Amino acid sequence: MADPIANQHEKWSETFVARPDFLGSEPSEPGRAALARFSMAEVAEVLELGPGQGRDTLLFAQGGLRVIALDHAEAGLSQIAAKAETHGLDASIQTLLGDVRSPPPLADEGVDACYAHMLFCMALTTAEIERLMSEVRRVLRPGGLLVYTVRTTADAHLGWASTAAMIDGRLEASSSTSSTMRSSTASPAGSRSLRSRITRRAACRAALRRSR
Repeated sequence: MADPIANQHEKWSETFVARPDFLGSEPSEPGRAALARFSMAEVAEVLELGPGQGRDTLLFAQGGLRVIALDHAEAGLSQIAAKAETHGLDASIQTLLGDVRSPPPLADEGVDACYAHMLFCMALTTAEIERLMSEVRRVLRPGGLLVYTVRTTADAHLGWASTAAMIDGRLEASSSTSSTMRSSTASPAGSRSLRSRITRRAACRAALRRSR
């Protein structure tokens, strides 16, 4: 049976090479909202999971943050590095090649925040999402923030799904595409079928509940 993540890796690598600005050069709306949230929380360093070609990575760096951009697509990371050099942001952006199914090579409690724009919508199993949440929790400092986006009913173009948010220790259902989680210690999906979407929602909620 083919590995869906491996297939995505090939797809995204080819797409990034063929289309250097596949998603555009402007920052995403969730990225702008995340930067504002990070500024309020006085975040200095953020781990970005699945940065793609870096449109939000550059935004964060330009906003004064140090960014660790973790992705499994070498082409995207190379483009991020080139853009960072062009904009004089080399010192603020570190690219890191890695698969989110494996523990990131980062120290415990090493970053202030984590950002994941649609990363949890990739082809990840329930167990893989739970392990990823645990790793996010491990690398976040006490009181760290996780800001993530997933498919929701509010977006007609993306289909049915739901999201959960942990805000100051409370688990809440949300119709927004953006969610924020703050951990009191340290903070710990697109599927083609309705069942797998529900599974991803349940996995995120279960992992978040365990972080309370």
